[in-house]
Amino acid sequence: LSCVSNHPEWPVITSGVARLLGLLAFGDADKMDAIVQFLKAHLVRLKPGAVLSDKKESALLDCCCALMIAIRRDTPNGSALRQKIVHEAGALEVCLQFLWDTVPACVIDLDEEATLNTSDPEVTKFLELPMLPHVLQVLRASVDGSQPAECLSQPTSYHVPNDPDKPRVTAHSLLHFLHLLDTSTSSGRVGLLTEDMLNEWAPKNAEPAHPAPSSSDSTASEDTSPTVSQVIAKLRESTAQRTQRLAHAMRQKKLRSMNMRVDEKGKVMVMGSDRLAEMTATVTEEKGLTCAICHDGFRNAPQEAMGIYVFVRQCPLEETMVYGNETAQVPSTPSISQGYSTLSSFVTVHFSCHTNSLKSSSENRWTVAQRHNRGAQCNAILPILSPPSTSGTEAKSKTKKDRSQSPEAVYAGHLGSFMNYIMRNLNVRPGYASALQDVKILLCRFACNRHFHQETGGGGRESNMQLLPHLMQVCLHSMIMSTSVNKELVELDDFMDVPETQWATNEHCWSTTGPLYRAVAALHLWPSEMWRQQRGAVLRRLLYLGRGRIKQLGNMSATESTGSVFMQFKPYFVFFGLIDAIYHLLFKHVSLPSNSSQPGDWCATLSAYIAASDEALLAATPQLLSFFQDDLSPIVSVDEFLDVMDLLNELNANELTTIMNES
Repeated sequence: LSCVSNHPEWPVITSGVARLLGLLAFGDADKMDAIVQFLKAHLVRLKPGAVLSDKKESALLDCCCALMIAIRRDTPNGSALRQKIVHEAGALEVCLQFLWDTVPACVIDLDEEATLNTSDPEVTKFLELPMLPHVLQVLRASVDGSQPAECLSQPTSYHVPNDPDKPRVTAHSLLHFLHLLDTSTSSGRVGLLTEDMLNEWAPKNAEPAHPAPSSSDSTASEDTSPTVSQVIAKLRESTAQRTQRLAHAMRQKKLRSMNMRVDEKGKVMVMGSDRLAEMTATVTEEKGLTCAICHDGFRNAPQEAMGIYVFVRQCPLEETMVYGNETAQVPSTPSISQGYSTLSSFVTVHFSCHTNSLKSSSENRWTVAQRHNRGAQCNAILPILSPPSTSGTEAKSKTKKDRSQSPEAVYAGHLGSFMNYIMRNLNVRPGYASALQDVKILLCRFACNRHFHQETGGGGRESNMQLLPHLMQVCLHSMIMSTSVNKELVELDDFMDVPETQWATNEHCWSTTGPLYRAVAALHLWPSEMWRQQRGAVLRRLLYLGRGRIKQLGNMSATESTGSVFMQFKPYFVFFGLIDAIYHLLFKHVSLPSNSSQPGDWCATLSAYIAASDEALLAATPQLLSFFQDDLSPIVSVDEFLDVMDLLNELNANELTTIMNES
């Protein structure tokens, strides 16, 4: 005992020597008295307001607890020593008075179905008492599960100091509180000590307590009062039943959400067809564009702004067009202005989902986005104009800003950010003219049969064809918002009035607003009927442009075969063929309203169609790609081109061949 008093902080003392003291007594009265006096001198410190002065004092109390817990219950000598400690050292009385004084009043009359709120200030204060862990360990050693539970009740004559009106703590309320601490996941060390204590008091085979007999039952004796072990078993049984009920209710709720139920025989079965039809009617299947992160689209999240991960780079507005040549060349003269080119793997994402994905990562935002973008590089998000909201649709918007604005306003805001990125990082002045050039550059890339993944490491023909309508939407929206539609129509008419041969001259064949640019502008401005009327003239201008460029670059020879000459002009034929195919494949269902009277109505009609027809555009893209790869790309002559384009009755092959062969 002297060794324990002098060196309680030594690990060997707490884990070994202190545990042996009770065993060394061997029923010897003097030794047991010495142990009792030792414990009595230290247990008096277990007061609610006591504070541990240093680690040695805490270690000494730990030794006392270890000594008491190690005393065996199943031997006569061990039982005798325990009883001596309880009665002569007053261990049980000290612990119970501590608990009667400190148990929070809010848990004394707590309903059995309730859970313990460890964040309650009273409970938190109780859990932080310095002496509480030692009290629980001493109480564990002082009580046996076979004792009547009433031994834990606060006597009616005992009043809590400084709080005489505090409700009386009964055995049931105290054990219930200890049981709640045992089952709580946020009670820390106190919960673990309580768990050890209750497990020792109530073995697994303990019988639950039966209801106490009423006072009117004169035959009932005090022997029928439940033991500590029985009360604990009853509390645990109630908790298990409540947990089972909650699990059953959760299971039923989950089954109902899947249109299923449990029948009388306990088998899971599907609900009636009327219920199934009712549930199915409320389900909206996403068939169009969907977010790569949350997988919702415009049907399930109509107010969420969506965009496309894209890679934007600076590039010349005009380059040499050589079919099959991966490396485009810029002519030395004249000086060519710079624009930008947009490529994509066509991965769509909600702007809010993209923003939220960045919050959990410290990496660069585009490094994070690349993981969602199928591993392809991206440096911007091209916005998509949402379809107009339908009445009665419940918006599931994730951002209050987007919820309060129209789709056009939201699109304009995100498009402004996209344009600012181009101006700030690429040093290119954005606007509808630059956007038209972007579409032209993309179509030229198709026309020259170049690959798309060199710059980004991802993306191909199909994904960039899917991107095309949304690049056009940028042009359409910008022209409409800047009221430039009529201006562009006038310039397009002026272009058609210029002699075709002008584009073969050195002064005009490298113009950035030449036939290539005007053909793309026509796609945005002319209805399909107007295009069919003027497409022959557009094709001839493209061929004159090609002739001027080929001649200036010195690639034209009078001795070349017809096939070789055609291959030099093939990119211009394919470029024209793509625009014509876009009209009758992508936009075949677009028609002007019957009351249309303004020349620029096609622009607004086409913009509305692209916004509302994401599913139709996705379905039409494979047809356009198939036409490009299987029909347009293999052509080797003018006659074959006219046959593929169904223009044999409209255009003269000899006339086109003459344009190509003129010196």
